[in-house]
Amino acid sequence: MPRLWNERMMAALRLRLGSETALPAYNEWRGWAEDQFLVPGDRRRLAVLGRLFRQAALVGLRRGQDVRLLPLV
Repeated sequence: MPRLWNERMMAALRLRLGSETALPAYNEWRGWAEDQFLVPGDRRRLAVLGRLFRQAALVGLRRGQDVRLLPLV
């Protein structure tokens, strides 16, 4: 998506999250890069938000475990 679109969606997500913990993050891989939030919480609730904001997947992190890609489609 275009950078300005992503910035608008990030701002809308930040508003939607309200006072919840949401740590700003940045990721890049094989020529792809974008800003992100790290948001702790229930995977089902976060999947609803991910779909609302047109995401294809979530990145799942758990202490002591490998990082997992969690498809939403």
